Amino acid sequence: LQGFFDIPVDNLFAEPAVLKWIKECIPEWRNSIIVSPDAGGARR
Repeated sequence: LQGFFDIPVDNLFAEPAVLKWIKECIPEWRNSIIVSPDAGGARR
């Protein structure tokens, strides 16, 4: 993505925010499974 801009950009990660939301909004989060919508996301 950075290659499309002529200005400096930062790579921001959503994982901390998503984990916080899961822990706050899903009471049984420890018994949950998260799946990837596509094969490319599975390696992340």
